[in-house]
Amino acid sequence: MICEGDGLTRLSTILAEAAQANGADETAVKNAKNAPFRAPMVVAVIARTRVHDKVPTIEQHISAGCATHAMQMAAVAQGYQAFGALAHLHTTPR
Repeated sequence: MICEGDGLTRLSTILAEAAQANGADETAVKNAKNAPFRAPMVVAVIARTRVHDKVPTIEQHISAGCATHAMQMAAVAQGYQAFGALAHLHTTPR
C-alpha cells in the first residue's frame, strides 16, 4: 500500500505504538514516529497470514518479503533508491 498525506500520519502513529509495545526507549519511539516523513514515498507491505495446511505462516511472511525485495530491485533498476526499514517491528501483533 502506498502511504501519503494523512496516511503517513496514521503510519507514524502505528509505528510509534509498535515501538512502545516492543519496549523501545523514548529515542527509538521518536525515531519510529518520524520515519514515515523521511522519504518522498512510503510503500507499506503487509502480510496477512492465514492458517493453511499447505502454506505455513512463515512461508506467507517470506513471500511478502520476497515481493518487497522484487519491488525494491525494480525501483533501483529504474534509477530510484529503495531500502527496507523498520522490519524489526514485524512481530508486533497490530
